[in-house]
Amino acid sequence: MSEPGRRRAFLLAPMLAAAAASSPESLGLLDKLRGEPDPLETADITVYYGQWEDIEGVKAGAEQNMLADFEHPWIGDFRHVDDIGERTENPPAGGAHYDKWQTCMGTVYDEPIENGHAIHSLEHGAVWVTYNPDQLTDAQVKALASDMEGRHHAMLSPYPGQTSAVIATVWGMQLFTDDPGDPAISAFTDTYAEHELTTPEPGATCDDGITS
Repeated sequence: MSEPGRRRAFLLAPMLAAAAASSPESLGLLDKLRGEPDPLETADITVYYGQWEDIEGVKAGAEQNMLADFEHPWIGDFRHVDDIGERTENPPAGGAHYDKWQTCMGTVYDEPIENGHAIHSLEHGAVWVTYNPDQLTDAQVKALASDMEGRHHAMLSPYPGQTSAVIATVWGMQLFTDDPGDPAISAFTDTYAEHELTTPEPGATCDDGITS
């Protein structure tokens, strides 16, 4: 397993354990994953937390003015700015962002959305699923949209030029797949939406944001 894969597996285990302790629904998911192959175990997932392990570690490092020691300094940058500048990750997985979030209540966008608003939604615990419109058929986009609709703290939008057909993003972590029917997309969304270890602002709303 690659180093990102080891980090992801390390991060996933306490997340599922915490989720299981917090709600019967999550416990049912954990039981299901124990009884069936976990699509996340073989998924292509990159974790950017490095030595900080999770969002609480990142916050602690930022409070101690240790941003320069971050492998990915943007992960501890929660500022509101007018210009987010260029990012290495496309779509971005965190960093300074606009002061208004993108509505992310299972919202499906037909056009690309602003990175700065989307990053703010990640700060609120959203999963942002993006797709390269040049790599998907209309039917595949419709299937992704159907799975997204009605979810809390999740949204779907096209992202022309991204490297994979579909990318699912939370703050500090991304899943990459060229299969729009990959069950890991839904599993990633189920697991990480509003999760305490990847949500800089727990309990923040995904409603009443930018809708275009």
